[in-house]
Amino acid sequence: MSHHTFSSQSLARFVCVFVPLAPAFLFPAPPRNSRRVSLLLDENSKWHGRGALVIATVEQAGVASRLFKLGVFDVVFATKGSPTEAVRHLLIRMAKKLPTRIVVFHMGDGDAHGLDIALTLASQLEQHGIEIGWLTVSRMQIEKWKKKFDLQSKGCSETDMKKIKSLLNGPGDGASRDDQRRWLQKKNTKLWQSLQYQIEAIESTGKQMKLDMVFDRVDTEVLRQVFRELLEKRLGLDVSMMA
Repeated sequence: MSHHTFSSQSLARFVCVFVPLAPAFLFPAPPRNSRRVSLLLDENSKWHGRGALVIATVEQAGVASRLFKLGVFDVVFATKGSPTEAVRHLLIRMAKKLPTRIVVFHMGDGDAHGLDIALTLASQLEQHGIEIGWLTVSRMQIEKWKKKFDLQSKGCSETDMKKIKSLLNGPGDGASRDDQRRWLQKKNTKLWQSLQYQIEAIESTGKQMKLDMVFDRVDTEVLRQVFRELLEKRLGLDVSMMA
């Protein structure tokens, strides 16, 4: 396949090389003992016009489907937790083969687990030239919406707080060299610079936000506008291009 001319239709054929693609929502037959991965692809997206293929990896399948229907992202992976090795390899190969900028946003719970997944993904993909962002509604935006949409933060358990402290300060004395190395890899990512304040905020307040609550309670059109503006800011795009 020529890489000199590339359309959204040829992207669909390209993805099929790696994953059997259903028309809209894909649930490939997983290998034994593996988790399912869903891939949503919008063949009418404007990725080739804006100079970047914008991909979202989402922890929850239900949220992934709703995010895709907002029409903001070109590709949405529903990973049911941390992206698998197969997903990471697909993203790396896409970055090497596709003649366009690849930008990946991870969407997860605003807690230690979700933030850790995003940082782990960044530590694995940034070295391959893939830009990684944290896709979430800002803490300031949540505060504005708190009364209007009845958003309720969740208190952290003792285990949650231990994980937050470990994520912020490192695994501590007695940790293995591998654990120390993995933490340093996360801390040395570009993503760490934008997530550190969120980790610190959870540590200081003992509060965290669950992703599904935001999608359950905030109006769809409001979310669409917020995510469009987020991409405009991150990619340097005219938001009207994404309408």
